[in-house]
Amino acid sequence: MEMNSTTPILYEKKITVAVIDSGLSSLQVNTKIKFSCSLLGDDSIEDGHGHGTGLVGMLSEFCGNRIEFIIIKVLDDNCRGSSKTLLKAMDIAIDLQPDIINLSLGTEDMSLRSEFVTKCKLAITKDILLITTTNENERSLPFILDETIRIKSSKQIVDTEQLYIDQYSTFYTLGIPHIVPWKNGKYVFINRNSFAPPYFIRKFLDYKLRNSLNNYSTVTEIKKNCSNIAELKTKELKFEIPSDFDFYRSLLEITQRYIPQFEEQKITFAQGLKMNDCIDILVDTEKKFGIKIPFTYFNINDFTYISNLSNKINKVLYFHLS
Repeated sequence: MEMNSTTPILYEKKITVAVIDSGLSSLQVNTKIKFSCSLLGDDSIEDGHGHGTGLVGMLSEFCGNRIEFIIIKVLDDNCRGSSKTLLKAMDIAIDLQPDIINLSLGTEDMSLRSEFVTKCKLAITKDILLITTTNENERSLPFILDETIRIKSSKQIVDTEQLYIDQYSTFYTLGIPHIVPWKNGKYVFINRNSFAPPYFIRKFLDYKLRNSLNNYSTVTEIKKNCSNIAELKTKELKFEIPSDFDFYRSLLEITQRYIPQFEEQKITFAQGLKMNDCIDILVDTEKKFGIKIPFTYFNINDFTYISNLSNKINKVLYFHLS
């Protein structure tokens, strides 16, 4: 498969994102780690779940070499942790003064509200954005605090570039299942708000690097350019022209193993493609071409048309290899 030979742009100024989560799998994501630690009683940040790796994988794809990471592991292999550990992790992250602290997790222990407020206010004084999301009932800390940047997903949004906002200044992004690595080399699709923040962070980074503004001023400008979620009109995904026809044809042959009478310009799922088939197609592609595809970069919409999937794989591999 031919790869685009364009030399990537190297950015002197990088955005630092602290990801407080389940750690990072060294086998899944190749990115710059500025600092890392585990608060679970050992020195390893190896991700035994996949949640944190999924987040970092998405951010790596979206932001390329414009981003560097602080990894703080607070969640165990079952994606569970304590509220006190989360508060301690926030202290560590704030002391390191990143641009963003990503909190795709939270607690329903409202007795700790004042402690979270104190830390959030401290972050604001240092121009650190606390990017938060929540569970389905929306009653979690620190998401409910006005001092945070709240992000949620919406199933109505199919455009990965679009960002919406509601009357409470909560941002909305793509809301569909994403592939994350799991235990024992397995992959699964997970559909949660957890994977909405990377879409906002990408938008933030693009805007910030084009303008000489501090972090909170950048968010203010982004808000001005967001459409209201109440006015959302769902768009349809369209068949893309393949960027590499040879690779596209090979991917069609792989897909036809799962759907023998597959018609290439029709929606795959309407022809019987299943979610597990999507992962199998990526595995078969790895075997056929002798390449490693970082699965964390894919969401369910990528498989709607095989042409779109072939373009996404080309894009991801070019970034990953460069």
